[in-house]
Amino acid sequence: MEAPVNNPEWLQMRFCGPDGRGEVLWVQPMNGVYRVLNVPVWQYGISVDSRVKGRPGERWLEFDGLVETSSGATVRIYIPSEAPISPASRLYLERIIPDCRERRIGIGPATFFDPRVVAIHVRVRADWDTRLADYLDELIDEGLLELWEVGDPDAYPPDETEEPAEHRDLVHPRPTPGREEAI
Repeated sequence: MEAPVNNPEWLQMRFCGPDGRGEVLWVQPMNGVYRVLNVPVWQYGISVDSRVKGRPGERWLEFDGLVETSSGATVRIYIPSEAPISPASRLYLERIIPDCRERRIGIGPATFFDPRVVAIHVRVRADWDTRLADYLDELIDEGLLELWEVGDPDAYPPDETEEPAEHRDLVHPRPTPGREEAI
């Protein structure tokens, strides 16, 4: 995976899920398509390094289709409201990164959404449903996680999705050089 560089050519692209949640991610123009640079929180079917199409919008580019999947995946973790390690960002930084480093599971970067949610980039797509899934299930057994879910490679949200509603767009900060890496 390419290391990010603070590039003035990066653009913002808005993605909108079936439940109405908009998410504005940074993308890098590449030969007529765009490479996703942020870890999406609510979007399904895209990850860091996915190649996507975009069209001009009122304020940002608007997502117009997936061109190529990422070599990685996106997994979201949710901690219980009374978690022994809180917030979720602390659990990620102090426990998940060291454990994944020890297990040689490549993760990072991550998006810290709120005190209870972290979206994690898994560097090798096949690891999300094998080694990482087993590890996250162990954290559930320990009471550190309430649940986890895959956002990509799934292209569609689970059957129990929220009804479409008005949501404010989640606008991601510009990526910075020096992403954390587990291995």
